[in-house]
Amino acid sequence: MSAMNRRSALGLGAGALLTGTAFAANATTGHETHHKAAAASAGPKPWETHADLIKALNHCVATSEACLQHCLDAMNMGDNSLYECSQRVRETKALCEATRTLANAGSLHFEAIAAVCNDSCKSCRSECEMHAGHHAICGTCADSCEDVIKQLEG
Repeated sequence: MSAMNRRSALGLGAGALLTGTAFAANATTGHETHHKAAAASAGPKPWETHADLIKALNHCVATSEACLQHCLDAMNMGDNSLYECSQRVRETKALCEATRTLANAGSLHFEAIAAVCNDSCKSCRSECEMHAGHHAICGTCADSCEDVIKQLEG
């Protein structure tokens, strides 16, 4: 490469570096401005407003997974007495996940899904209570549904 070509290449490289630095500085300033504006906005964030509900929903989802697996294992062994329980648990798990997502997002549809989730938790709790004497996980699942119901109705 000739001396002139090297100088041109170095000049182009330096220009690109300075341009990139300027864009990065501008992007950082914009990002900081965004955070300052967000911090200045009034009121708590949705996940702060619904913190106790989200905690109860998280627990209910985890418990539902364990209860559903127990139901599936029992049915696999020929015990179909937990079929209805498995259906209610599966529905409740899905609705608790959806409610948690919309609560975290501050969704306009939160109230509607929360009402459906509340009804589902009541159905699941009733079904699981029928099996709690023979299956401990069903009692635990019923209790986690009760916690969600208390948060939603509280």
